[in-house]
Amino acid sequence: MNKMKKHREAIRELLNVERARARASYPEISARLREYGIEQSATNLRNKTMRGQMEAGLFLAVLDVLGVKRIEVPDLIDDLKR
Repeated sequence: MNKMKKHREAIRELLNVERARARASYPEISARLREYGIEQSATNLRNKTMRGQMEAGLFLAVLDVLGVKRIEVPDLIDDLKR
């Protein structure tokens, strides 16, 4: 598996875990982002999450609206090495 694919899988997994932790649906995330002035439909967010691809600013905004305060980057990197 190439490294980029592993990185995308890590993003997808992180977002899904944090979304579940926050008990937030994609429509809820979309509404919260709208309050920040970011227009992303629930379907668009779901697709980007499933692909593990989104721009960095959107990724951070999603984590923010989910209430994520800390990401353990070394853990993510270790997971990528497996």
